Amino acid sequence: MSASPPCRPARRGTRRRRAALALLCAAGLTLAALPATASASPPAPAPAPASAPAAPRPAPTAARAASSAKTPTPARPSNTRTTPARTAAAAAAAPRAVAFPVNETFESSTNLGTTSGNATYPDAGWMRLTSASNNQAGTWKMKDSFSSGLGIVAEFTYATYGGTAFEGKRGDGLSFYLTDGSAKDGVGGTGGALGYACSMTGGLCLARPGVPGAYLGIGIDEFGNFSSSGVGNGGPGAQSNRIVLRGGGDGSKGYRFGTSAAGPESTVETGSRAKLRTVRVTLLPSGSKMLVSVWSDSGPGTAMTQLITDFDVTTITDQPALPATLKVGFSAATGGATNIHELSDLRINVPVDLSVAKSVNTRSVPAGGGPVTYTVTVSNSGANDVTGAVVRDTVPGLTGVTWTCRAGTGGTCGQASGSGSTLHTTADLKRSGSVTYTVTGTAPAQPTTLRNTATVTAPADRFDTDSADNTATSEATTVTASADVSAAKEGVGAGPVAPGQQFDYRITARNNGPSHTSAVEVADTLPAPLAFVSSPDGCTAAGRVVSCPVRGTLSAGTDTAWTIRVRLDPAYPGDGADLGNTATVRHAVPDPLPANNTSAAAPPPGGVTAPQADLGTVKSTGAQASVAPGETFAYTVTVTNAGPSTARQVQVTDPLPAALAFVSAADGCTAAGRTVGCGPVAELAPGQSRSWTFTVRLDPGFTGDGSALRNTATAEARTADPRPADNSGTAGPPGGTVRPAVADVELAKQAAAG
Repeated sequence: MSASPPCRPARRGTRRRRAALALLCAAGLTLAALPATASASPPAPAPAPASAPAAPRPAPTAARAASSAKTPTPARPSNTRTTPARTAAAAAAAPRAVAFPVNETFESSTNLGTTSGNATYPDAGWMRLTSASNNQAGTWKMKDSFSSGLGIVAEFTYATYGGTAFEGKRGDGLSFYLTDGSAKDGVGGTGGALGYACSMTGGLCLARPGVPGAYLGIGIDEFGNFSSSGVGNGGPGAQSNRIVLRGGGDGSKGYRFGTSAAGPESTVETGSRAKLRTVRVTLLPSGSKMLVSVWSDSGPGTAMTQLITDFDVTTITDQPALPATLKVGFSAATGGATNIHELSDLRINVPVDLSVAKSVNTRSVPAGGGPVTYTVTVSNSGANDVTGAVVRDTVPGLTGVTWTCRAGTGGTCGQASGSGSTLHTTADLKRSGSVTYTVTGTAPAQPTTLRNTATVTAPADRFDTDSADNTATSEATTVTASADVSAAKEGVGAGPVAPGQQFDYRITARNNGPSHTSAVEVADTLPAPLAFVSSPDGCTAAGRVVSCPVRGTLSAGTDTAWTIRVRLDPAYPGDGADLGNTATVRHAVPDPLPANNTSAAAPPPGGVTAPQADLGTVKSTGAQASVAPGETFAYTVTVTNAGPSTARQVQVTDPLPAALAFVSAADGCTAAGRTVGCGPVAELAPGQSRSWTFTVRLDPGFTGDGSALRNTATAEARTADPRPADNSGTAGPPGGTVRPAVADVELAKQAAAG
């Protein structure tokens, strides 16, 4: 602790205490020479030095009352017989149970606690435990108590500033403490006792007693004497700028040293209100242990640093038993060194340790149809029950999401089931209790990576001491693209199709989803009677295999088509039953139904009709210029098949007029009476022609002009002719007329006899 004024004869205090101090003074000792001394009775609070005015608190939530009156310390019990009225008054004054969460902002002097010693309220939002005057000690203690089996999490902000240094250090410090819930209020020693512990004199707590019924004190020690042997019952020696734990005590005994740790950035002094610090203290029951942890930041906007971890209070020598209830208090003190010690924004809650774990049933799933199941387990491993833990899990990407809740031992589901992509519900969890949610949905249509996070949040009346396990993110699930692309093939047009005719096939690829696909192409192997002709869409053929060019992206729910033109073999003799053929679609994305990548067999549109051959006949007399009666000339008959089918058994008949007589034919034509017949030709393919030439003689006695000599040759076949009108060809004599006959007269001259 910081130094105190010289020893003076004590005029107040108990007889025993005054006698002890008198002996010390008689021995020539001064209070400053003692290891831990304090003024026997702290003077009234002094205002802060003018050189260090109190900094205003930013944005106070309400105006603080101007009163700085302190709550009187309860009177010491007397031997007076208790009356019923006094009993009722005592019952009314008994501590109530704390309603968690506690949120004390010190906006008014009327608040959740009472003050003792030099504590005041300088302005709204701050409670001042000491001013920057020598030998002060002040305390604030909550009126209500809580069950010690709960433990607590307490957070508060403090500021230390504006004091005068002694031996280069200001002081002394402040403390957070816990007392028996039934103990009376009171403040501990000045100086290094920090208003919590007793001040030692000659190895005895005679200088000033500590806080009554104390269970634990956590000192924020600037000067360093809260660790010294002059405070409570021993310590390792003065250590400045430390967070120090001391055990419980009751006035003149106890308050033993427990442990300590350096403050963040090796200091605990803030230097001003603006640089206030926040401290968190957790008190966690754990079987027979009582574990204490302390965190502190190093100023506004800085992170908390854990300084003391799970220190077991029960290991402190002569530590008092844990009382049934506890109260929270704060104290501070000055000695020869001074500082203003202020407190603000006290928050207290019940500690729990909630956690959430999340797993997924698959690391890979096809798009659209693949089920994905998440398992979310929420547990309470803390020391206290939780009612209304908030569970959230937003499941992005999945469709048709449903969930169910199954309660484990010590757990109760707020809802048994639900639907929708956001799970937002509550659970009640006793100590070691758990609930498990099963969340199921269908993978999205497009490829992606699914990953989502479940969270559990403690309700307002609980504080989670380990928030690191309050979120859980599933392992990634890869949604692989899946596109059901089907092929369809159909003949285009009304039909039917005759052998030799051309017609179109349309091949359609449809993406039934769920995913988009790309690089869509078609292959079509034609049957032998069909031959590829052309394609407006760039399809080509290699042999009988038709390939259509690749198309780009084919979105789900859309289609694309190619058209190819083919020709039925002109000589095709069938009914079309064997012409059905299929097309196959290929694409870049895995297909869940590859069977429909190949179309159904598609026949020609309207089926196949009987072959049709449009025969045309031309008859001519060749290059001969004219003919006279009795002369011969040749007729040439040419038959052409305009298709579309092959004409079978093609033959020509030509009835000659009476003046013409068949003479001969080199092509196998013959005459039956006056009718000349040529052929038959077994097959005449479309576009092919067949000619026959035969010789005839004009009757020597013919006397006409030749017009009567015109005659007609007609072609016919077993194959139906769609245009029989052009099956005949007509021709007359060469040149169209007949020359007159010239008599071949031979004269003979003979002499008469005689």
